[in-house]
Amino acid sequence: MPPEGYSAAEHGLGHPPRVEEHLRTLARREGFPLVIPDLVPNTHRALVVAELARDAGIETHLRVHSAIFDAHFGRGLDIGAADVQPQQDCTAVRGADTVSSARVGCSNRGIQSERADL
Repeated sequence: MPPEGYSAAEHGLGHPPRVEEHLRTLARREGFPLVIPDLVPNTHRALVVAELARDAGIETHLRVHSAIFDAHFGRGLDIGAADVQPQQDCTAVRGADTVSSARVGCSNRGIQSERADL
């Protein structure tokens, strides 16, 4: 996967119209916004943040997980881009002691980690 992700349409990865309509119907019924972006993002950064949040406990993990899904599926953001990381992710992670001890920095430029295992 290239760092910038790739186009679902160009790689034949789009959903059939019937599936997309079903997803939109479910989202409307549940009151969730839904954007189905063409971009298939490189999700490495988002996954790192989610795993660091998991280390901080279930509440932090759930907040970060929700923020990542909202950014991608609710707002159509590229969750793989360093300058588009959802601010909620950073706020939730920064507030967690165990994650802070891993020296994770969040800013509007993205997420940097000094953990060797990431």
